[in-house]
Amino acid sequence: NDGNAIRLKGNERVSARVAEILGKAADRAGVSVADVLGELAKIGFSDIRKVMRWRSNVLATRIDEDTGETEDYYTTNVDLIDSEEIDDASAAAIAEISQTDKGGLKIKLHDKRAALVDIGRHLGMFKDKVEHSGPNGGPVSHGIDLSTLTTDERDALRTILIRRAG
Repeated sequence: NDGNAIRLKGNERVSARVAEILGKAADRAGVSVADVLGELAKIGFSDIRKVMRWRSNVLATRIDEDTGETEDYYTTNVDLIDSEEIDDASAAAIAEISQTDKGGLKIKLHDKRAALVDIGRHLGMFKDKVEHSGPNGGPVSHGIDLSTLTTDERDALRTILIRRAG
């Protein structure tokens, strides 16, 4: 029951026990919050220039005989950095390296945005849910303290909210 789950989640004893159980599981696995944040930081702050190089080279130059203007034609070279030269953090950020059927190389890093969002959530930078409460922890509806409204005002507010909800 979702109602019971929400009620239990708000119970400090239940929350403390859940944290204790999760902590024991993490201890058994040999994983700490610092370990997880460290790995996420490797992904979140990765830089593709540490695992590959790319450059353009002039392949040919064409001269327009009528105007004398030149036009360069380029080729692009992409090289992977040798695995012995890549630092541990950059290596941890690599999700996949593959070779195409034509011999080209493809490199894919883990999702930086997702890692940064996970770090931000852990650090409390983002609010997923905003809770409102009135005096003495009582309910508040749309920023209005319901305890100060008359019965007629509450009925009018309820009608407005129902209409807005469709």
